[in-house]
Amino acid sequence: MGPDNRRFFSLGVNAVDQGVPREAYRKNSPAYAAFRVYADDAAWGESTLRRLDEWGFNTLGAWSSEKLWNSGMAYTIELDIGSSLAVPYCDLFSPQVARRFDEMAREKTGSHRDDRNLLGYFSDNELGWWSDSIFLYFLEHTEHVHTHAALVRLLRQRYAGDFRKLQRDFDTGEAQGFADLERPARFLLRPYGHGMECVDGFLYEFARRYYRLVHDAVRRYDRNHLILGDRYIQWYSAAVARASRGYVDVISTNDGADWSDGSNAGFFLETLHRLTGRPILVSEFYFCATENRSGNRNSGGHFVTVRSQDERAAGFSHNTVELARSAFVVGAHWFQYHDEPTRGRADGEDYNMGLVDIRDRPYSELTGAAAALDLERVHGGAAGGKIDRPGGVVQVRVPAVCESGGADPAQWDKGRSRIPAETGFPLADLYAQWSGDRLYLALNAMHYPAAA
Repeated sequence: MGPDNRRFFSLGVNAVDQGVPREAYRKNSPAYAAFRVYADDAAWGESTLRRLDEWGFNTLGAWSSEKLWNSGMAYTIELDIGSSLAVPYCDLFSPQVARRFDEMAREKTGSHRDDRNLLGYFSDNELGWWSDSIFLYFLEHTEHVHTHAALVRLLRQRYAGDFRKLQRDFDTGEAQGFADLERPARFLLRPYGHGMECVDGFLYEFARRYYRLVHDAVRRYDRNHLILGDRYIQWYSAAVARASRGYVDVISTNDGADWSDGSNAGFFLETLHRLTGRPILVSEFYFCATENRSGNRNSGGHFVTVRSQDERAAGFSHNTVELARSAFVVGAHWFQYHDEPTRGRADGEDYNMGLVDIRDRPYSELTGAAAALDLERVHGGAAGGKIDRPGGVVQVRVPAVCESGGADPAQWDKGRSRIPAETGFPLADLYAQWSGDRLYLALNAMHYPAAA
């Protein structure tokens, strides 16, 4: 529900802010700076809110200016509860960390609990839920007493106190008994063993502790607003997603398009919805173009980048409509209001992600495409939520390619060429197309990134 108690699809924009403040602005490092265009913050806020409304956006996403929170537009808050305490690399099972969760929730939510414009809270953004890294970290770092003890307790239970059974799944190095795990230990997974089931079992318990701490702390001070999850990094662990059940109202994930035409991988959100049993908010999506007015080079290759602003607008429209058609997606928040600095942010990211350039000029192709959308009509218009597949062999009619496509999956009709998965929680999509006398197959799978 929006601030007016009407059901709506939350089409938001992240980081709606004034950019670089006057005291930090450097002429030799071009960046968005509202003070160079507007007389004061009030003039900037009035213009920006009017623009967003005209363009069809109805929500201020994460990291938006606090000066806009009382504007009447729906907004969200990103709390940074876990990341400020170094989650997942902290002693999460300790009572001291639980107290810090409580203190931060009281500080950051208490004054908002009666605000009708607030949709809810993101607990964090892109926590590093890398399962094997977390497991190994707490084996080695015995100074995190409570979490290390929880891990050793899980190992004892899983292997019924028999260290030899544990060694069938892991090379335990110098550790030759459970008593040795009181000292720092290093494990290696054994080939053909079931060690990853143990790793994921610990990750589930660890993540469940996180979600429970967030839920209990926020609900202690605010029972009126949604808990929106922790914004997955366009990848999620099934164990972590399952662990959120019962503790979040909405599950959030950052999820840019998988294809340059704006198409998304079908499995990604479907499986996330099944794992969590919750509606989904896409907390970041984006399109960039090499043709832009801010001089953004779009370095790094991490985000979908097309050639022109016309292509960017078309991709945005396709992506947004595809998300809104899902019965279990309740919103999508664009990243971000203005382009990133010409020479990059502090971390070097330099993408054309804005609705406006660094000189505050709107990209009319994209904003016009947004204004033309009718998401109230579109939302939930396609079957979503429950997708049942029969057991046994699945027979699929593969569509033929007419004039174009061939071996390039980017040109395929993803809806027609996607082959349904038999498994209940697929982590990949398989596509197939005929062209002449040839059958082409394409696999789009969720990649497990290496931890930094």
